Parts: sequence; C-alpha cells; structure tokens
Amino acid sequence: MITALRHLFVDSWLGRLMALLTFFAFVVWGGDSIFNLSSKPSGDILVSIGKEEVKTLDFERLLDMRLRVLAERFSSAKWVYSQEGVSQVAQVTLSSMVGSLAAMQEAKSAGFIVSDERVREQVFSDTAFQGEDKKFDPAKMNMLLQASGQTREGLINQVRQELYGKAVLEGLGNSLESSHNVSTYLSNYFGNTYKVDAVRIPFKKASDVTEQPSEAQLKRFYLNHAALFRLPEYRHITVAVLTQESVSRSIKVSDDSLKHLYEERQHLYNAPETRDVNVLMFSDENQAKDCKALWQKEISWADFSGKCSQAVPASLEKARKSDVPSDVLAEAIFAAGTGVLTGPVVASEGQWAIVFVDKVYPPVNRSFEEVRPELLKEVQSAGISDAFHQKLGAFEEAVAGTGDLKKLPSDLGIEIFSATVNAEGKTPADREVVLPGNAALQTKILKEAFSKTQGELPQAVVDGDQAYAISVDETSPARLQSFQEIKEEILQKWREEVASHQTEVEVAKLLQKAQVDPLKKSLEESAIKGGEYHGDVSVSRMKQESKLPAVLSNRILLGESNKAVMVQDGESFWVSKITQVIPMEAQERDKMSLELREKATASLHNDIIENLGRLYVGKYKTKNFNVKAYQEIITRFVR
Repeated sequence: MITALRHLFVDSWLGRLMALLTFFAFVVWGGDSIFNLSSKPSGDILVSIGKEEVKTLDFERLLDMRLRVLAERFSSAKWVYSQEGVSQVAQVTLSSMVGSLAAMQEAKSAGFIVSDERVREQVFSDTAFQGEDKKFDPAKMNMLLQASGQTREGLINQVRQELYGKAVLEGLGNSLESSHNVSTYLSNYFGNTYKVDAVRIPFKKASDVTEQPSEAQLKRFYLNHAALFRLPEYRHITVAVLTQESVSRSIKVSDDSLKHLYEERQHLYNAPETRDVNVLMFSDENQAKDCKALWQKEISWADFSGKCSQAVPASLEKARKSDVPSDVLAEAIFAAGTGVLTGPVVASEGQWAIVFVDKVYPPVNRSFEEVRPELLKEVQSAGISDAFHQKLGAFEEAVAGTGDLKKLPSDLGIEIFSATVNAEGKTPADREVVLPGNAALQTKILKEAFSKTQGELPQAVVDGDQAYAISVDETSPARLQSFQEIKEEILQKWREEVASHQTEVEVAKLLQKAQVDPLKKSLEESAIKGGEYHGDVSVSRMKQESKLPAVLSNRILLGESNKAVMVQDGESFWVSKITQVIPMEAQERDKMSLELREKATASLHNDIIENLGRLYVGKYKTKNFNVKAYQEIITRFVR
C-alpha cells in the first residue's frame, strides 16, 4: 500500500512534501463516527489526533496536490473534480494525515528518536535534490521547494514524521516473508502447459429428426416434462416508492438561487489559460545563452537539458500564471509561443531562465445554462436527508389513508409503478420490467408482492433511506398449459430432446473409441457429421485458450494425460484428449516462484501495516473534527 501510493503521488520528496507517509490511505472510518464533533472548532485546525493536529491549510494544500496529480495521470479528470471524486480523494488524504500523526506518536511513546543527522541523510540521499554529479544540490532543492510553495522547515518536519512512522509500521511488516514452499508449489501448479486435441460436436437440429411420436409418446413426454409447459403465477401490482433520489427531483429551486450559486463559483467555471512548460534556471546569463545555442528542434527536452549541466531543470503541467513562483517568469512563460525555445529571460534577481512551452490549454468558460443541471442536482441533494424524513411522514399517512396507491398526492416525491409480473419480474410476454429503486429494493418489492393477498390494504414499509408500499390488484395462479393448447410446442420440444439424445449417444461412442486411439482418427472413423476438430491446442492455467470453452479447459486441467474427456457447453458437446504435458522451463519456473513469493510477502506486509494503522488511530483517537471547514474545502475544489 505504501509503495503503491508513493508511486501514484510521484516518486520523490517533491511529490510527498505535504503527503507525509500515506499509511492509512484506504482505511475506512466507517461504523460509528470516529470523530467527536467540537462545538467550537478552531478555524485553523481541521482535526486533532492525540496531542497532534492536522492544520486546515496543510490539508487543503495536500488535497490540491493530489487532485492535480490524479487529473494529470488519468484520463477521467472530469471525475476527479466531481463531487464524488473530490470527496473520495479528500477522505483518503485526511486519513493519511491522521494515520501518519498517530504512527509518529506511537513511535515517540515507544522511545524511538529521529536525530537531525538521520533527517539530513534522508534528504541528501533523495535523487530529486541531486545534480548531474549525483550529489546533493541545495540550489535545486530550494527551487523545487519554491515551486511547490514549501519551506525547508516544512520539508524537515515531514521527513522526520515519515521516519517515525517507518519505525513502528514498516519494521514489523518487513520482518516477515511468505513461505518458499508455497510459492514453489504454486509455480509448479501454474507452470505446466497441456497440448490437447479437441473436437466440438453441435446438437443435431430438431428439423433433422424424422421419427414421428405417437399420441401416447407425446403425452408421456408432456407429463414427464411438465415444468417446461407450466406458466408461473402472475400478479398485477401497483408500487409506490419513496427514495432520496425521487424526493430530490421533486424539490423546486428557483433560477435566481442557481444563478447566485453560479456567481459564487466563478473561479471554478471560468478558469484561466494553463500551460505545460519546461524551464532551465541559470545563475549566469552567459551560461544560459551558451545553453540555448545547443538547442536543436529534433532533440528531446531531456536530452537538451542534459547538455546544460549547470542548469536546474523544472517542469510544470497545466500550470496557471499564479502557479509560477516568479511574476516576471510567469509573464515570459505565458507570452512564449508553443514549441519555441524562449530566453534567456530574467526570472528573479540573479536568475535567468530558458523556457519551452509544450502545450497550451485554453481558458475554461462554462455558461450558466451549461452548468445549470449540475447546480440543480447539487442543491436538490443538499440536506436531502432532512427532506426525505419530512416526506416520509406524509407518505406513511397518505398510504394509511387510501387503498388505491394511484391516488397518492403528486407532491410527495414518489414514483408509482403498475405492471403484471411473475416472481422473477417478467411480464407474460417474457419481458423484464424495471421497478423503481435499486436492485436490492426491487428484490424486496417482488418478494413482498408475492407474499401479499389480493385486495389486502397497502402498508408503508420503511427500509433505511427508502420506503415503499405495494398493492396486489389481480392474481393469475400458476398453471400447467393443456396438452391440446400447446401440442405443437410439445412436439417441437420432443424433437429437440430426441436430437440432443441422438447426438449424445454418438459422442459417447466417440469418447469410448478415443480412450484407445488418437482423437482425430476416432472422429474420422465415427458416424459423426459436422464435427469441428482442433488439433495441438495449448491449455494452461496461465493463459486461457480462446478456441476452447472455459468448461472444457477447466475439465482438461483436472484430467489425466492420455485420457479423453467429454463435456457439454450450451448446445454442443466437446471431446478432448491430452497428448503432451510440457513443464515450464526451470529458469522461468524459478522466476515465477520468486515473483509469487515477492507478491505474497508484499501483501502480507501491507496487511500488517494497515492493521497496525487501525490500531494506532484507535489508540490516540481523533477529536474536534471541523466538519464545516472540511466541507467548505471540498466545495472549493468541485468543478
């Protein structure tokens, strides 16, 4: 978990300046609220954990960083800045900060000490702060800190905090390893490849059956297979459903209110131009000019910057003007053309820069009409819990006062549905109906609809954040269709059964012969017509052969060499025979064994770290959670 998240949020201290160590990124704070809400939370403190505090500004900066990284790394940037996306990233972010502070306190209480020298070693060894000579470069560190809006003191505190966390979380996890015997067994199990001959024999067609049954035979088939000809019970039901979603849709919101909200969020709907830019910083103007002279349009930026070892490189993606630490440099970047090397320009006193703009993103200008549906949904959803419970009382009273759900008031925010269905939710025409509510609610509605009696007065049933009422208006009992009514259908089913049986008999003979002779020879000497032969097919647990159905591949892997097997897949039979078992090469098998062991060990480490994290958060306990500040921060990032 730690390693994966480090890679996600950039593999350097720059990417983790505010991230701390993300020990608890996926620890759920569910169940009873882990936070004790304070009546007077401090404006600059978001939440306390033991004797430590998460600052509101620190949380906002870290959340901003992570949202940007996610938006740049993944194509679904729109989702990242949605209400759902920001909320999820915010929870992960706050969890990581709380967990890191809990781990630090545990380390201190256990007597661990992180010296200044240890912090210094950690910072100096980070490759992000090293120059071309692979040595620590303070100028490069300062530039990176400035670019991320951080200070040396902040960096030192965060490195120290991570080292404390490592002491109590990674120490125990790293001391355990997965079993070598297990990984060796698994590599042998997965490594074998089986060479197989197989043949597919489709069922004969019912139209090819020339035999005609007698009336007695047909009736006997009808009675023996009565389940094929039985109609299920159908009921005509009326359902009234009240959900938070249906209530929210019924809430009226004026355009004036939406326009006011739109004006408050102008910074989200009208974003300025942003740019992807590469910068080389110099402390000497002549060095910058000499470097520029080496530029060739055909070479990559990485190769070009490598030729200018005296420069400090930096890259910004989708940067706004305000993201550039120097106003003078910002003007130069946003005046530069795309794909043109610009400079040297004065970046600050005693600093010159060469600028190369990769890409320009135009400003975002979203009109009120464009965002109106989003704003309407948001406003309707705000405070929906209270609105639902207000409507719930009225819904219960209305249902109790009527026997006809179709006459319920239209302003209750309910959905009303009527249809004739069976217990599986299908109509007499075998069409599946879509009931109101989610899948779980639909299942409950059908179950209750078939447990009520016709004419029974409906009752409101409350199920968490949803409610419903059902009336059964008419029932049609299950019945066996009469022989004369469906005689042609019975005849068709009889022919299909005969065709299937005839095919099975022929395939069974092929199977018996293939136990002795090669499968291809057995097929050629059989009476089977239309067999589809597949020779020398490879089957292994590592790769599913697309020519063979899964049911056959699984049977092959459980079978014995040189023994033919038979399976049915839909309206076809398959016969196969293993002709050769090829073990994985020793080198590849050992490699797989090592990889399996490493993955199992990593999983074991992560489980231990996560459970330790839960323990420490529970031990030091969070309190004084500033819910208002937390929600305000999330709202500012939603676009």
